[in-house]
Amino acid sequence: MACHLGALPSELFDRIFFELESVSDVTNLAATARFVYRHFSSRKEPILFHLLRRELGPVLRDAKFLLLFPYRDAAEGARYHDWIHTMAEVYWEMQWDPAFESDGIWRGPLPGVEELIRLFRTLRCVNILADAFVEAQLRSFREGDKAILSSAAAPPSRTERFRVVRSFYRRQIVSNAWAPTRRPVYRDWSQQDGDALATWSWGKGPGVRRGLFDAWAAWELGQIDHIDFFIGRLCMALLHCSRLDDTTVQPIEKTDFADMYAHMDRLVSYLQTYPDLTDAALRSLPALRPDEDEFAEFAGGMDNIYAKSCSIYPLPYAFNVHRGQTLPDSQGSTWDRARAEVEFSEDHVLRVPYGWADMTVNYTIDWYGEVIGCVSAGEDMGLGFLEVLVSAWRVWKCSGFPLWDKDRIVVLKEMEKFRALYTGWLRPFGPRS
Repeated sequence: MACHLGALPSELFDRIFFELESVSDVTNLAATARFVYRHFSSRKEPILFHLLRRELGPVLRDAKFLLLFPYRDAAEGARYHDWIHTMAEVYWEMQWDPAFESDGIWRGPLPGVEELIRLFRTLRCVNILADAFVEAQLRSFREGDKAILSSAAAPPSRTERFRVVRSFYRRQIVSNAWAPTRRPVYRDWSQQDGDALATWSWGKGPGVRRGLFDAWAAWELGQIDHIDFFIGRLCMALLHCSRLDDTTVQPIEKTDFADMYAHMDRLVSYLQTYPDLTDAALRSLPALRPDEDEFAEFAGGMDNIYAKSCSIYPLPYAFNVHRGQTLPDSQGSTWDRARAEVEFSEDHVLRVPYGWADMTVNYTIDWYGEVIGCVSAGEDMGLGFLEVLVSAWRVWKCSGFPLWDKDRIVVLKEMEKFRALYTGWLRPFGPRS
């Protein structure tokens, strides 16, 4: 009976490979001996796909959809809008596809090697940007009360990581749908754009086609908006650092800025081409404070200098303001339904995050992003309350609250700079804690 490692049963090799955490771990193990490499080569697809599912978890459906959803030319008119509607239906069906069940058992066909390579290539870009986002946020959380810094700036949980990673995928999906660099006029959008992207088909009767956002709740769109804000800040930081006197890097041109803003693979390529510039830009990110002057300066820079040719317009104010102008009635069935929809239950990527439920005191809102700071105060609240609300929204915008777990949010709210984000801060009649 053979007693060397090469004689081990293939099932044992599978178990060893399936316990690994990363592609580099797999390739390092496969390179240790020829018989290990032979087994890996014969089982490459299931081993790599198992690894991908372990790393992406419930985000896998977004990763697979992004492969089907390339950057589109909005100038195609009716064909473009029809394609968005069609793919919105595909994406909706993927949300309920039993192949994506979270019980650890894959029920669909195994992807081929080419698809796996594309999935891993995109995941690599997402991981690089997710690492940068998390580090920038944690660095800003370290600036405060030393007694609570260890909890506020602790490494992200698995759930937090899933939220961040998923939001980067979804932000790219929105960018591919809007295709900002292929639109001839800044903020050129039509009712057809609104129908294809932002229309929700709930309760609208037969014949109403789904919009791309149909599969996402407002808090999920809010998470995407936070990631879009981070990418905008990062691109502006790179632009600023490339223009400093002590750098030899050629200043970023308008077209390059637009490409990096719209395509995360091109942004990652630039980050890796100029590592010193990248380090300087990332270090400068927490320096952006949500006070009025600095926040306005950043927003104005994005709007007036470069974003005119590359803004992902479904995320800012005007595109989604029509989706809701008033808060739900606090009396009656509408309020009961709203509470049931958004009440926090647990830290899970598929559940309402604590930061969102805490902001709204469990009522539902149909908008996200800067609309929260612009229209939610109500006409009868006065300018004083509106100023307080906008100030709180700026803190919210800079800190990515709906991406973090409850334990981190509770600790952050003890810090002075997050005092404005008391429980129910969005709802003027909500309780203060």
